[in-house]
Amino acid sequence: MGNFSDGLKLLSPQDEAKLPVEILGSLALLRKNYPASRARAFEGLDEFFIAMDLEIRRPNRAILYHKKEPVLIKLDIKRYPFVAPAPYTDRLDFPAENTPHINPTRQDRPYSLCLFRGDSSDWFSQHTILDFVERLRTWMQDAAEGNLNKLEDDFEMTRVDQDQHVIFFPEKDAVDIINAKWKENSGCQGMVIGNFAMAKENAPEDAGQKEIVWLVRLFQEEVGDLTKASVITKPNQVAGLIVFSNTDTVDSRYVTRLPHNLESLIVWANDREINLQNMLAKFAASHLEMGRMFPIVFAIKRPRKVINHLTDLEFLSFTVIPAYDEDTQVLLLSSSVVSAALYRKNSIPLAQYLSGYPLGESYSEVHYIGLGAVGSKIAMHFSRAGLIPKTLIDPDYSLPHNNIRNALINYPGGKKIDKLDLDIRQLYLNNIDNAFGIKKIPNTVLNALIEDPELFSDKSRLIIDSTASYGVENLLTHRLKIDGSRYARIEMADKGNIGFLRVEGLQRNPRMDDLMIEVYYLAITDEKLSAWLKENQLARASYSLIDEIYLGLNCSSDTLIMPDDKVSLHTAAASLGLRNFNQSPHHNGLLQITKVSDAPLASIGTEALSVQPVVIVKADNQPEWQLRLRHSLHEHLINELNENRPNETGGIFIGRVDKVNKIIHVADIINAPSDSTKSPYMFTRGIEGLSEKVKEIREKTGDMLEYVGEWHTHPTGSASLSGTDKHAISEIRKILDPIHYPTCVTVINGTKIHPYIFTKYE
Repeated sequence: MGNFSDGLKLLSPQDEAKLPVEILGSLALLRKNYPASRARAFEGLDEFFIAMDLEIRRPNRAILYHKKEPVLIKLDIKRYPFVAPAPYTDRLDFPAENTPHINPTRQDRPYSLCLFRGDSSDWFSQHTILDFVERLRTWMQDAAEGNLNKLEDDFEMTRVDQDQHVIFFPEKDAVDIINAKWKENSGCQGMVIGNFAMAKENAPEDAGQKEIVWLVRLFQEEVGDLTKASVITKPNQVAGLIVFSNTDTVDSRYVTRLPHNLESLIVWANDREINLQNMLAKFAASHLEMGRMFPIVFAIKRPRKVINHLTDLEFLSFTVIPAYDEDTQVLLLSSSVVSAALYRKNSIPLAQYLSGYPLGESYSEVHYIGLGAVGSKIAMHFSRAGLIPKTLIDPDYSLPHNNIRNALINYPGGKKIDKLDLDIRQLYLNNIDNAFGIKKIPNTVLNALIEDPELFSDKSRLIIDSTASYGVENLLTHRLKIDGSRYARIEMADKGNIGFLRVEGLQRNPRMDDLMIEVYYLAITDEKLSAWLKENQLARASYSLIDEIYLGLNCSSDTLIMPDDKVSLHTAAASLGLRNFNQSPHHNGLLQITKVSDAPLASIGTEALSVQPVVIVKADNQPEWQLRLRHSLHEHLINELNENRPNETGGIFIGRVDKVNKIIHVADIINAPSDSTKSPYMFTRGIEGLSEKVKEIREKTGDMLEYVGEWHTHPTGSASLSGTDKHAISEIRKILDPIHYPTCVTVINGTKIHPYIFTKYE
């Protein structure tokens, strides 16, 4: 059949001398290094090619490939070497339909070879023309040896690089409806009517102008049962077709040539056992009309699953620009046809796949409380991963300064929940309004729970609280059920230099307050946490605040100085933490701490801790009071009892008292000082070094941890308070009652803990 270069102009030495110096240099290199390849320079219409006869190593069985393959290397006269060469086969009878990695072209063009998965110019910026030729030689040898796409690989998809239109396409919906049609029609070929929405209402000025189109809906009904009004509902919509062959028609040929008009498209379809002419006749006989453009998507069944497709169905798309006979108004076979790049429309499965999010995540539905700078970013992170909100709770309107740090760019005065809902629907283009069923509650979480007490009762759902409000945390601590939705909370502290993610354990143990005690405990050995708590202590003293730590930073203030990138860093870390947690949830709680340094050489670090359930013990004398001990402390106390038998031993508790909720949190234990007296029937706690240890802990934790009680063992088994115990309690109460501080004395016997808590208000 000859070569494509036969129709090009061979440049003379005088013509070559006029070429840019970069191209002359590359041509000289090729002639020097590949003398047997006969590098020649050709000129086409606004094109420049170098033709070579490239020697390749091929198996004897690969008779369709030549030992000297004629190739073309197209160079951009104006942009080379910043634009990579484009490789083609010069041979018009090249076995393109049997060769993968070929870009389809028009009938009048040479076959375009795909050498690179990524950007070829990026690759060429680090390589030479000689490297390029060796890459081309390797491609040809792999083609001859059958290594470009092996049988165990997914089938090579068609790569259309000359597309003039773009169609966003819901592949899963198309696969489902085609399978349904095959089942309904005994596997016969057929068509499905589609509603396509265009980005522009006005027709393109010419057929070559790119059009952006969304396939919005597919119709189960036959074409004769549809009306124009039922298919076309908006001015920017047109009808189109999805067409497919018989279910047993498997096509293993690669697409190498693209039709350019309706006549060639019909021939192309017939070659794939799809009677497009008959289908178009049925469409013409219906109540429907072709719009200014008519999209047709072909489903081609391949021998195995197709790369970047969900199944063995490969979808290829074209758009017909209808032209009609002036007298008869019959559609002309000369109507222009152009290829269209087909991109999967965003869907939940696609978002999960691209994000690496597993389909079997534990908490598939999320309640979001608070859509400020943190909450909006978290919600968008998860939505982009295919985890659509179940509920959005936020009463606030957007203010101008909110746009500085919020993930939502909202017109001031609009509801945050409405904008987030709109953005999520926009993310999944042209999904029907409210298709996700997102519940929007423009109210406080308290009022939301009053209106719907069962809002958070489903244990398969996750609550993400980003309100930076201790009031919300306190409310949920009291209102959430043990077997209800899992509770997570995200906050920032220390001027945005520390970020916290806390997730309660199963059955709400550990709870949010327990996880906060864990933070205070870590500050004993963590210098950055300690520095934050100390600074917060000074702030409380300066402003006469209550004695509770101020953890959350509310980014809704227009006076808070914090850059958006710092907020984004913490929310991204929290999102990753929640994602990992959701993929493999466990019974324990989660505490994740992210730290950022403001030093000139900034450092970033994240640590995630699995926090075991706390041990909860009600006071023997006042059951409304309870001790909540860090998990390891229970074992520590039992070990102390056993190691000191037959003598009693004891020490003090370090923790925090919650007088409002009648809880004593125990974060740490200090054993008996060295000057203590131990005997089988009595223990007298000493004081050697004790004050110094307590003072050190208070300083390191900014007074968030302190002395909260006494403990001692009864190895004989009695849980009752002895006379000595009661006397000690009386002495302790003389000190603590005046300052409204509970007296806690705990007895450990056997494997049990028996707290006794006394207050001024007994």
